[in-house]
Amino acid sequence: MKVSLQRSAAIAFVAQLLFVPYAQSATLRNHDHPILQVSLSRASMNPSSGETLVLHVSLRSAARCGIQVLDRDGFLIRTFPPIDGIAGDNAVVWDGRDDAGEIVADEAYSFRVVADGGNDEYFPAARNAAMVAVDPLSYSRATATLTYTLKKPSRVHVQAGTVHGTEGPVLKTIVDRQPRDAGKIAEHWSGFDESGSLYVPDLTGFVVAIAATPLPENSVITYGNRKRAFLDYAAHRRGQSLFPHRAPAAHHAGLDVFNDLAPALTLVTNGNRLQLHTSGPTASAFVRHPGEIYIFVDSNLVMRRDARKSAEPIEIPIHDDADHVVAVNWRSDYGPVAVGVTKLRRHAETQSGSRR
Repeated sequence: MKVSLQRSAAIAFVAQLLFVPYAQSATLRNHDHPILQVSLSRASMNPSSGETLVLHVSLRSAARCGIQVLDRDGFLIRTFPPIDGIAGDNAVVWDGRDDAGEIVADEAYSFRVVADGGNDEYFPAARNAAMVAVDPLSYSRATATLTYTLKKPSRVHVQAGTVHGTEGPVLKTIVDRQPRDAGKIAEHWSGFDESGSLYVPDLTGFVVAIAATPLPENSVITYGNRKRAFLDYAAHRRGQSLFPHRAPAAHHAGLDVFNDLAPALTLVTNGNRLQLHTSGPTASAFVRHPGEIYIFVDSNLVMRRDARKSAEPIEIPIHDDADHVVAVNWRSDYGPVAVGVTKLRRHAETQSGSRR
């Protein structure tokens, strides 16, 4: 059986998403500089299985060209030897490896092409793209899959929860700012919340929100690397980003991976008291963000607190001895939302729930 979903544009709980049209860009460059057009032979590949791609650089006139591969944050991954390009098509093969010969971590990578001694540059990743809302298509209980369609390859953020009126809690982050190819997408999701105790599609006001940021033009998504995660790689990378300086802003704009992803949020309860703990490689950056902590009891907003007070215990206003579902949405002003869910009884023993 498939569960129908409300339109994501109606959801207020997902980090104040910015709903605007897709940013458009063109590969054909209508000016007198030598780089005429850039294209890729494929939009995704598995370097671990030996797949490669071809970068095609079309030049108006002969020119010496430098070609670089950059990670999602603009750090240099691979530099090709300069080529003496001819007028017309020039092809360069990338095998999905970095300058050290290692297969890159699964992520989205982009290209920078410089020609004519730096007088011409193709660098689409240097420009920010606008985030858009994407309508979910359906959630299937039978296959445990959520489906939606992307017009362009994009970095997506998918969250599920409940909404009553204009407010409600995020109960599960299904996808946290991960790259996806264009077309129909199927995400595996068991349907349960972050604590694994609530089946969200059965709850009143069930909604799913999907936000997508188009990837830079001619990006490639790599997959299949089981040995190195991108966050592990990023923790040891050297040098500086080649992107222009980007101040952190709402809706994830200008954030590197350590500021873009929400950390795990653990809720430790003792009676009516709640203590918050963040963990994981993005926690130290996240806790420095300005933001607010939203406390929901049985999907109703009961309290808001400045994120700077996150270390202080929270007294939950529960006045009976029944079981209640407490959801915490720690919302950074920059976009990431850490989610924790637990069950609470006024005189309950210590329990915990976490967001992973």
